[in-house]
Amino acid sequence: MIGATARRLFARNWTRLALTFASLVVASAAFAAILGIVGSVTDFFLTESKTLIGGDASIRSNAPISHSAALDDLKMHGATFAERMEALATIQTVPENGEPSSARTALASAKIVSGAYPLYGSLGFEGNAIGIPNAEEIDLAPALAARLDISPGSRVRVGNAEFSVRDILVSEPDVFGGDFRLAPPALLSEDGWERAGIDKRASRASYALLVRYSDTWTEEEVRAASVAIEADADARNLRTTFATEGPRRLLRGLETAERFFFAIIVLSLVLAIVNIRINLLYLLASLSRTVAIFRALGMTRRSVMLIFALMLLFVGTAAGIAGTLLGNAAAGGMLGLGETYIERPLNAPSPIAHLILVSATTILFCLVSALGFFAKLFAIAPKHLLGGYASTRESIRESLRETPYVAVALFFLFGVVWLLTESAMIAAVSVSSVVGAFIVVVLAAGATVGALSKHRFRFGIIFRSIVNVMHFRRDVAASAIASLAIALGALFSIALIEANVLGNLAGEFREDAPNIYVLDLGTEDLPRVRAFAGESWNDFPIVRARFIERDGVSIQEQLEREDPELSREFNLTDRSEFIAGERIIAGRWHGADGKREVSVERDFAERAKLALGSRIVFFSQGARLEATVTSIREVESTSGLPFFFLVFSPDVFGDLPRTNFGYARMSEPEIAEFERTLARELPGATAIPTTDIVRTVTAVFTLVAEGIVAAAIPALLLGILLVASMLALAARERANDILVFTALGASRQFLGKIFRYETVITILAAGAIGIMIALGAVLALNAWFFDFRGFYMAPEIFAGMLVILAIGIASSSFVVRSLARTPPRELFRKQ
Repeated sequence: MIGATARRLFARNWTRLALTFASLVVASAAFAAILGIVGSVTDFFLTESKTLIGGDASIRSNAPISHSAALDDLKMHGATFAERMEALATIQTVPENGEPSSARTALASAKIVSGAYPLYGSLGFEGNAIGIPNAEEIDLAPALAARLDISPGSRVRVGNAEFSVRDILVSEPDVFGGDFRLAPPALLSEDGWERAGIDKRASRASYALLVRYSDTWTEEEVRAASVAIEADADARNLRTTFATEGPRRLLRGLETAERFFFAIIVLSLVLAIVNIRINLLYLLASLSRTVAIFRALGMTRRSVMLIFALMLLFVGTAAGIAGTLLGNAAAGGMLGLGETYIERPLNAPSPIAHLILVSATTILFCLVSALGFFAKLFAIAPKHLLGGYASTRESIRESLRETPYVAVALFFLFGVVWLLTESAMIAAVSVSSVVGAFIVVVLAAGATVGALSKHRFRFGIIFRSIVNVMHFRRDVAASAIASLAIALGALFSIALIEANVLGNLAGEFREDAPNIYVLDLGTEDLPRVRAFAGESWNDFPIVRARFIERDGVSIQEQLEREDPELSREFNLTDRSEFIAGERIIAGRWHGADGKREVSVERDFAERAKLALGSRIVFFSQGARLEATVTSIREVESTSGLPFFFLVFSPDVFGDLPRTNFGYARMSEPEIAEFERTLARELPGATAIPTTDIVRTVTAVFTLVAEGIVAAAIPALLLGILLVASMLALAARERANDILVFTALGASRQFLGKIFRYETVITILAAGAIGIMIALGAVLALNAWFFDFRGFYMAPEIFAGMLVILAIGIASSSFVVRSLARTPPRELFRKQ
């Protein structure tokens, strides 16, 4: 009997449950997509980690790495080694007519390999090339070949030597094993690099010694080898990465995007909870009389609740299955997009991957979100057949009674996010932030509706009717407005963040900011470069070093307690004069007479826990650089001018080998000629036009932005569903009004105005709040996270508002048509 009753009720009310079903499908699809993407990427890194870093272990430095006794011992026991070096170099075509002015130049990341390279994986080429090129050959990435407009067989010049382009390099195994590249790769052998004659030993070159363990070693021997390598590297201040820990380290660079990504998912889940609550309130409102009849006929509360539990169980199960299929399909599409960027295959999840987990979670999600609904269902008694509308005081009591059920739903939400992020802190911050914002907006919306209700007689009949219904169902109206506002706020924030990052990268540069930078200049080369570049030229000495000690505390041995930035190598300089955009905010400038002193940029001092009087030690090329912090500087980091975190007094570097860094501002033709001159006369130097850097950064940011936008789609869909839910609930609550209006001869146009005006007011209110949320969030990010000086508006947010308005108006028009065609007698029967 219970099952048959549940089926009949479901058949009669499937349109009402369709909105709950749609909300659950969107939420479960987002859940399934996350599990699919995270699982695929994790499996990819776990299975491909050795290939991605180039070996079982990678030892890296900015200076050549010599074999120690510990490494020689591993080699004797079966370990295999390969060497890799990367340095920026300029490649120049060899003109057939011998005219230097017709040569084309391109910046490349020269990749020099030797030994048994590659230890894992293989090099991929467009043609039939195999292995490493010989001393007379070079392989170019497709981007380099396109920029130089050459093909295999062409002749190019690198440094002091000419090479024949052997093939086009389309893939390399250790693409994630080095530092961030500013240019596409060009592959050379060690002998070929020696022919080029480019000296990068004291410059922006990165060296790696790759190690492959013997296949015959036991797990204990592998662990012992890793311990020995790490101890040897620590003793020589080298960096290490092991394949067993590679996945986690490789993903650290996306922590900020990951937090925002999961914040959007939390938003989707919160919206799903609110959606389910509103839809079930709608269902309860329409069936409360039916339930009261069941109770009057002797049906127990337990039986009534079991009927509705079966209905929700069916909806939750169907939504879980549909969401899993949809989410896995979406994950496959996003992974396919990711493959084009990383040029590696990512296994898409199967259509039914995580089906049991997602379905079970969706069912629990549905039932937990319905606890308040069941509590109200339990309270319905036969006397409610004679009941009327609840008073405001009773509505407040109902809301207070529902608080424990909301708390249970939020705790469940916290558990889901913890499962996704594997971090209780991220789950707590994400849930509390979104829920806190939601509560604030709900209270503000509720207060606004209450204030309007007190003055409703100042409005015309249409607006008075809208205010009345919002006041009567204030909790539903405020929740709908708040949910849609936060959804729109998240989407608007994404558009504004992208506009501000890209705008500040290109728009905050000074009119006279340099547009070409030159690295790896020898001191003896400076007079000639100054003559080439003209009056806009400026240069500084550079020493690459690693931060190893602060006030006697070893930095590299306790990185887990320090800012992650301190693990990298820094560009250090010494000078006695200020440059544009600098000023002292604490202490005194060391000038030309300072003795082992250093000036530190303000933000870096905070991250590195440095203060006036701090003693710091850097390690560079076998030498310890010691100094005392005597001043804190403020710099303009977004002016387009270079700046340094640390500026030492002239006596600190001593006779340590160094290179020079310089910049200038030139016209486009002058830049092209300057690059050709450097490639011909100073092959060891590297010229980097800022347009290339902006293009690279823009591409990276665009990829991250696309992922965030894709993650925010569920929030948008749920926001749209909330509008539909609100309209449906409003239509039910308006039945009496429509009865009176139609009985009195109200036209369809009049009814249409009521619903359309209500839709427009609600969406505009939510949109205005969403824009304020986005503006506040992005202004805060600009000031405290990105350190941007300029603010850029994104026109896309206004286009988004128009789309939401169009959808809302279309939905309200549909509701109006269906209600206006119903004669008064039918409305009387329904009441």
